[in-house]
Amino acid sequence: MKSKDELITSPRAQGQRAGLDLEQILEAARSFRPEDLSLSALALKLKVDRKALSYYVKDRKSLFQLLAIEAFNGHFSGLGVAEAVDWQSALKAYAETFVSGIISLGAFAEHIWFGDPLTMISLDPVEALFAKLKEAGFSDEDSVRLVTMLSTVCLGHARDILTYRNNKSQSRPIALRGALDKLAATQYENLHRIIELGVNTYSVEQLDFEMEIILNSASRLLAAK
Repeated sequence: MKSKDELITSPRAQGQRAGLDLEQILEAARSFRPEDLSLSALALKLKVDRKALSYYVKDRKSLFQLLAIEAFNGHFSGLGVAEAVDWQSALKAYAETFVSGIISLGAFAEHIWFGDPLTMISLDPVEALFAKLKEAGFSDEDSVRLVTMLSTVCLGHARDILTYRNNKSQSRPIALRGALDKLAATQYENLHRIIELGVNTYSVEQLDFEMEIILNSASRLLAAK
């Protein structure tokens, strides 16, 4: 995913002459429902030619990405990682607020992806997290890999929750059951057993499980140093 600066296109005189700035554009864009937001509608609201917007946003997708990043950072910046008593608590606080931040985006969540999780989000909580990891004795390389893995896990889990809320169902078990129903009952006995178990992987318990795995693995890594 491109950085926020890269989402802004090269300078055009139209945008400058219109007296627009990025905050004006985003403020106007926030007044729309996602399904109603387009560059044409936005230009109409701002009373400028659509070409004037191209100084800041290339297309609808880049506009949605900017809105998603801004909204996420507004939520994520309040993270209390620095106040965590140890590195384990810091990782948990980071994960919980990361997930809730993505969920808070609602329909905009699908437009956010961190090509590099360390450069697209608010820097203060990330800085605080790296400080906790360094203090605990993790190498910088291990810290980078750990935070990147954690961010990826959190993003995937948050999107799972949003999918579940939107569809009112667990999509993976439904798809698996549909595939198994077309086959003989004697085939894939392990998958049949698993699907009947009915484990909900779209819940907070799933995130707790993932965090336990990450924390235990990180603890063993640290102990081996």
